[in-house]
Amino acid sequence: MSTTTEPTRDAGLLKDKVRSLRIPPAPPPAKPSKLPWFLCLLLAGGAGYMAWQVQLLKQAQEDAGLVAAAAVATPGQPAATTGTGASSGESPTPTSSGVADSGGVVHESKGYLLPRHQILISPKVGGMVKSLRVRPPGSEESAGQQLIEGMQVNKGDILAELETTDYDADVLHAKANFARAQLRLEMERKNLPREIDRANAELAEAVAMRDSTSRNLIAGPSSPGRAP
Repeated sequence: MSTTTEPTRDAGLLKDKVRSLRIPPAPPPAKPSKLPWFLCLLLAGGAGYMAWQVQLLKQAQEDAGLVAAAAVATPGQPAATTGTGASSGESPTPTSSGVADSGGVVHESKGYLLPRHQILISPKVGGMVKSLRVRPPGSEESAGQQLIEGMQVNKGDILAELETTDYDADVLHAKANFARAQLRLEMERKNLPREIDRANAELAEAVAMRDSTSRNLIAGPSSPGRAP
């Protein structure tokens, strides 16, 4: 009975050791993340949008240049000709100059005109704007023109004027203080000789009192029991 149980126990122990030595199965692979693909698509879309905006800006600038050239060109101007056949007596071949006839339209487009330089104009002092009229310096206000956006002006032109009510009041107050100070100065100048005479009189009186006191001190009082 004991002989049969021992082999069975040894077999069970051997199975447990074999199971403990078995390599566990590898974990399943993680699913790939979609975030890198999404970021790549987002960057590609942003780059395409910026390129499209730059192309639109270039096209708008080219259209604006064509419109400006068409506006400057004189209507009905004759087309340019080539002089290749002038020396052989052949008639010159006309070439198209790209300018429409009088009343025609070369190109029409909408866009924005961007200035090369922008200058910020601001007053040195604060205040409410009184008028916005462009006029030369020294001219009357009525002689100017109303200031509008995009208007061409000359260097030194007056563009705007501020209300001067508060500043005029400050100037009048300062002038009044100045006149009061001048009046006080004139009064002091008039009183100065009398003040000098009074000071001289007080000085003379003080000198006389000093001399009298000095003489009395030198003479001294008569001591009792001594012959004068």
